[in-house]
Amino acid sequence: MSAGHAHIRPNEKHAAHLARLMANANLKALMAAHPRVDRSYDLPFLSGYSNNGRTIYVDRHFPQTVRVADRELDVTPFLIAHEHLEKSIMDCIDHDYETAHAFATTLEYEGVRAAGLTPLQYEQAIKPYVKGNDFEKLQRIPPDLDLTPYQRDSDEDLLLHLRRFGHPAEAERWAGTMEDAKILLCFNCGMKNRVLSGKSGNSKCDRCGSILPKQQTAILEGSLWVWTHLDPSRIFTTLFFIAFFLVGGYALIPRYFVDRPTAALAPSHSRAAPPMAEIARDHSGSFSVAGYINGVRVKFMLDTGASSVVITKEVAKSAGIPLEALSYTVSVDTANGRASAAAVKLDRLTIGEITEHSVAALVAQTDHLGTSLLGMSFLNRLGSWEVRGDRLIMRGRL
Repeated sequence: MSAGHAHIRPNEKHAAHLARLMANANLKALMAAHPRVDRSYDLPFLSGYSNNGRTIYVDRHFPQTVRVADRELDVTPFLIAHEHLEKSIMDCIDHDYETAHAFATTLEYEGVRAAGLTPLQYEQAIKPYVKGNDFEKLQRIPPDLDLTPYQRDSDEDLLLHLRRFGHPAEAERWAGTMEDAKILLCFNCGMKNRVLSGKSGNSKCDRCGSILPKQQTAILEGSLWVWTHLDPSRIFTTLFFIAFFLVGGYALIPRYFVDRPTAALAPSHSRAAPPMAEIARDHSGSFSVAGYINGVRVKFMLDTGASSVVITKEVAKSAGIPLEALSYTVSVDTANGRASAAAVKLDRLTIGEITEHSVAALVAQTDHLGTSLLGMSFLNRLGSWEVRGDRLIMRGRL
């Protein structure tokens, strides 16, 4: 998985070790084989690979060329190189996904630099085509798509969506393992549907796709057992006596208790909604996000390719960060090439209703950054976030 995916950026260690890694005989043999490229499917993010590694999938809506730095360029070879190396490393060297992804991104960026571009220019050029978990645009999924990258993100909603649109691995994962329950009433859509159990212990409605927590499923199962295992005449008799005693007992209750406000006797058990923020896409196709750092208003640009929040020196100074104490030892890619940055902790970062404390961030040394970037060090703290159509929806944790 390439652009738009929440990943750890490669560093100098990966660049130094890439040549040695490519000398591995088994890896060289896999890389020498030319995989088939298929552009007829929808892909979460931009690209992916089959389970056997013989096919590289590129999203069917991704154009043959994109405009990068005032020229039209075919960047598909960069995506293919990334996916081919990532899958080959996991298959023959048995590295985990994180490591394989970092090496693959290093190779991808080497190709980008050889074409006279910076990685940031490249990422910004392909960002408008990234589907992420925008489910409305993910309707046609490759049947043999390797789900390793998506399982790493623990994105249950995305995995369920892949299953709904025909991925056999997910269909098997949510196979009917609740045979005793059969048909239940879904609390979310109000319809009687088949409810399927997942490995997490939660369940889902097969009609609306809603995730049902264990507690709701237990209530549903208990209700179903009563109506399927008890004699109907006994159920009627039991309900009759319950109603009789309730009505008779009410008549004997002193008016003092009856006249008291019922709200005081029945405290609310409703759960509070998580804090959230919703941002509309601007005319350029990006998400411009207004927020606050330590109470100071800041304009961010959403950048899911940035592993950290990045702010300008001007913003850092306004937020009370002592610039004279900063050490610019972190290397970052900007639109104007590689630059240095200083690692800091933001005491308080607020977007909409969401406030996070002690957020990792970088202060760019160059004055050419322009706009501060809202990166993954903030997004990874959220309960969830998604791009739905032209809106970015972020939900905090309770």
